[in-house]
Amino acid sequence: MERSVVVTNQHLFPNAEWVRSVAEQIDLPAAAVQRLAQRADRDPDEFLVAWRSKTPADRERSWNTFAPDPDDDLLRAIVPLAVGRSSRGTVSASLSNLGDQVIPMIVRLAPSTRWPSVLFVSRSKGDFSSSGHVAAKWAMRVPALPVAVAVPATVWDEFVATAPESRTKALLREGGLAVPVIDAATVERTLNDAGAVGSPIAAVAANGADAALLESVVAAVRATAAPPTTQAEDERARSTAERFLFEFLESLPETAGCFELNAALDFRFGPRQAEVDLLSRSPRIAIELDGYFHFLTPDGYRRDRTKDWELQRRGFVVLRFLAGDVIPRLEIIRDRILDALNVAPLGAHF
Repeated sequence: MERSVVVTNQHLFPNAEWVRSVAEQIDLPAAAVQRLAQRADRDPDEFLVAWRSKTPADRERSWNTFAPDPDDDLLRAIVPLAVGRSSRGTVSASLSNLGDQVIPMIVRLAPSTRWPSVLFVSRSKGDFSSSGHVAAKWAMRVPALPVAVAVPATVWDEFVATAPESRTKALLREGGLAVPVIDAATVERTLNDAGAVGSPIAAVAANGADAALLESVVAAVRATAAPPTTQAEDERARSTAERFLFEFLESLPETAGCFELNAALDFRFGPRQAEVDLLSRSPRIAIELDGYFHFLTPDGYRRDRTKDWELQRRGFVVLRFLAGDVIPRLEIIRDRILDALNVAPLGAHF
């Protein structure tokens, strides 16, 4: 299972988003009840049934029978949510109210594979000084928590050369990793040679393309340059456009780690498990790329409208684009997706 990523350009740890991401992946109330059951040396299922049958006063008396524990504040906040069978959206909202103290407690409660990584995005020396300090603080506070800061090479070099020596600077310098990118001129020349003009060149070069992204966009340019003549060609072109759009979104600080490619959902659509070309589970966005032959039959149109409804009724914003538009209209598609991130509902369960 891939680790999710919470991306922020703020100078504070993204508590609410981090807790929400964990709550999307694990039933935190059930985990809290299991922890209490272990402390009481009871079977978790039996303990939960008994706990639900107690009055609030009885539950408070039960708390007093436990030896003090560092996680008592978290458990006291979350166990009542198991009693009421609260949605995961309610769970994350309740826990976010505890502030940043909840992060170390959840780390002790949830498996490490379910901890989201945190990526701070900084574009100036001032931003980097602030977000770098926060990232370093959390790296020292919870060493096992994956935390990173993305910063342009010029800003990094200036920080290393001019910032006063400190524990934060030493930690950031020790963990520094240069990510090789291809310069804008080479990107432009390569895409021009492949037949691309305008929109994709500026959009791909803006954040610095690596070799994999450049290879992907060249493949997409060539695959969608002309209308396909067969269904098989159409499927190949659509698949190539999906792969490129996914890798392009991974290259943007605002969307890195947000989307899954060809993601399965927990309901069936027709004879198979529902699948979405690019899916963000929080915020809830489903992106579908339609091929050249996609709307040639009324049944195809009806099928897609039904799928849109099934996604919408589960709280997803649905975006549909033509696979052939991914290259020539890349900037428009990028901006539409970024707009959706600001309006799509967060990852509550419906």
